Amino acid sequence: MANMANKRIVLFFLTSILAILVLFSSRQGLAGTSDNISGWAWAENIGWISFNNTTGSGTVNYGVNINPSTRILSGYAWSENIGWITFNESELAGCPTSPCQAKLDVSTKQISGWARALAYGGGWDGWIRLRDTSYGVWIDTSKSPAEFRNWAWSDMNIGWTSFNCQDRSICPTSNYKVTTTFSFNQPPVANFSCSPANCTVYTGQVLTLNNSSSDPDNNLVRSEWDILGWGSSPDLTCCASGCNSTNILCNYTVQSLILGNGTFNANLTVKDALNATGTLTKAFNIKQDAVADFVCSLDNSTWASCHNFQARTNQIVYFLDQSSPSEGAVITSWAWNFQNATPSVAYISNPQSSFNSSGIKTVSLTIGDSASRSASKSYNLRIGMLLPEWEEIIPIAFKGVMSKLVNIISFWR
Repeated sequence: MANMANKRIVLFFLTSILAILVLFSSRQGLAGTSDNISGWAWAENIGWISFNNTTGSGTVNYGVNINPSTRILSGYAWSENIGWITFNESELAGCPTSPCQAKLDVSTKQISGWARALAYGGGWDGWIRLRDTSYGVWIDTSKSPAEFRNWAWSDMNIGWTSFNCQDRSICPTSNYKVTTTFSFNQPPVANFSCSPANCTVYTGQVLTLNNSSSDPDNNLVRSEWDILGWGSSPDLTCCASGCNSTNILCNYTVQSLILGNGTFNANLTVKDALNATGTLTKAFNIKQDAVADFVCSLDNSTWASCHNFQARTNQIVYFLDQSSPSEGAVITSWAWNFQNATPSVAYISNPQSSFNSSGIKTVSLTIGDSASRSASKSYNLRIGMLLPEWEEIIPIAFKGVMSKLVNIISFWR
């Protein structure tokens, strides 16, 4: 039985060596020295594991990398005793417990998932677990470059893998570690809300965009507001120095009268000290507000502007509403006021009134519409202050001259 067991062990290692040679020759150039993980780990059963060819030997390019965007690990590490160890997601399918991908959580600095020794076979699955409930690899960002810490676990062929000599308290005699140049700076998160909350106002009302952006690393340095397709780009920039404001999280007040009515898109971009950015675009609406106006007439047929409109005392003056309701609404009420006139008030769209005395008299109109919007307009009328009417007559003195001239003519006849 012992001889049979020994033969199986020899066969396993011969198979593993052959697999290593095949894998080694087929994976040249799979990774370069630009990979952001390097250094050595120590496995209790197989010894050293190199994470980058910059720390290994030979001319084969390999390495393990953390993707800056997805935080997923990829690439290959190398053990001279067990061969290639893959971190590639495509080669980790079917792991014992999901999730299979090896991935960094930048908020906790923990690495989860699996790696796999590609020399598996003969009853050995080659799986290496990077995190479980009682252990797991994490990255110490207090060091520069950041250092991997703690342990990973496989079966008896690999056993416990230490990523840093501090895990075994042997750094004075064996100063090994796996490090990374991966940037843990997290991009800022752009966010803003509207006041009022529905992001809708009428022309002339104030709409404020409230900047509530944040940054996981607390290093925001700049906010840029831009009303897309309008004005300059950006329309407002706020930063720590050299900008429009020292308030980095500045708000933006929409100039509704200048923009006019319509739907617009507000874009907020925030930037951190390492030039990572976050952006958010939201739509807001400016509706045309109600506008009051009216015209005047002396015959209810010919209409003119009421500005300095002239009429005689006790003469009937007609008024006609020319108002516009707010966007999407209809006018539902009219309230007229006539100064020193009869009647002095009216509640229809085409009233009439006569003024009881001369002078400058004020007429005002307030309308209301179905959207609960209102507007007012006033004009001053000139009552009883018309220019005098002229009638051409012959002056008395001139009459005398003409009479004498008639007498002279008669005498010479």
